[in-house]
Amino acid sequence: MERVCLILFEHSIFDGRIFYKEAMSLVRNGFDVTLLVPTVDNRSLGLKKEVHLSKDTNYELDGVKFTAYHYNKKLPKQLNIRQYFCKRDLIKKLVQIDADVYHFHEDGLTMEIAADLKNILPDKKLVFDFHEFFVSSYREKKGKIDLISRYIRLENKILKKADLIITVSDFLSSYYETLCNCPIITLLNCQSERIFPFPRKNNESDKTFWVVHEGRLLFDRGLKPIIEIARTVKSPNIRFLCIGNLPKKELQYFQAKVEEYDISDKFHITGFLPYLKVPQWLAKGKVGLTFMMSDNTKRTISNKFFNYIRFGIPIVALHHPITDKIIENFQIGMAFNPTEIDRIAAYIQNLASNKKTYQQLSQNAMAAFRSSYNWETMEKRLIDAYNLLN
Repeated sequence: MERVCLILFEHSIFDGRIFYKEAMSLVRNGFDVTLLVPTVDNRSLGLKKEVHLSKDTNYELDGVKFTAYHYNKKLPKQLNIRQYFCKRDLIKKLVQIDADVYHFHEDGLTMEIAADLKNILPDKKLVFDFHEFFVSSYREKKGKIDLISRYIRLENKILKKADLIITVSDFLSSYYETLCNCPIITLLNCQSERIFPFPRKNNESDKTFWVVHEGRLLFDRGLKPIIEIARTVKSPNIRFLCIGNLPKKELQYFQAKVEEYDISDKFHITGFLPYLKVPQWLAKGKVGLTFMMSDNTKRTISNKFFNYIRFGIPIVALHHPITDKIIENFQIGMAFNPTEIDRIAAYIQNLASNKKTYQQLSQNAMAAFRSSYNWETMEKRLIDAYNLLN
């Protein structure tokens, strides 16, 4: 049995892609899987203390073993002192785990370790999982332009030493194919009936036509146009369900606008939810919104897009170079420009009143999920690629 260690820092220890999809897929296919995560106090796991421990920093869930390296928040960040001691403990744990394959996911701290892994453990296999187009994301962050050249140096190190590159879109795979010779696979963030089952409780008694936005509602995820659409929609049975929370600035803007427009009754915001609580809310959805507005999000597909498809929810999206083709090919919704508020509102109202059209789009979305965009298809790619690492 091959031993696999997945390493993370900023992600939730129960991240949908890392834990529920990749780690559990590997376990189901006979791999011995350890998730190496940070602890800030040696009594819990994750930067946000997601699991509290009774005795030591070892924990197991659904066949996935968890172990921790120490991230000491009491140490100063100046001169990289905190990072130095964290990296030292992380390297120590990597050696102790003695896995056959080390699977990294993030830029920043763990990326630096990944770049040097072959020097530390030359006989081990290195997998790097690119979740986004990091160069583009740095360009969009004010004050971080100087980090781009440093990131590119790290990226080049990894591409020279990696045994497998995994990405979340064909665009990213094509990009990395021009830079390295190792195998590259695309694992879309598709959903699974096993992970996101239909809730047992039937929602048929709920006559509300819920327009759903899954995930944190940010300015670059369409907060402003969504509010304007809600203002424009006149049907009293159409409401907007935000599955997630809003950061401080977005929340202040949201509260001011819905009060100004007197539309607070049109919205329901769940707040942050544990991953496995999301399906019971998604299943209420009649239309799913995916408004990806930053340049970086144009190179990948949001998780919410695949989650909507899994529940047969027709999609209303902003134009996107990847999802436009899926929406058109499978006839699962419509894409618009961000300024077309009236057209979007009219489209939603038409779906709410035209049962036949709505049901056809919903059936098409389920067909797309079952035929092409399900995690089981991605799992096969993952396992095939891992088996070739031997």
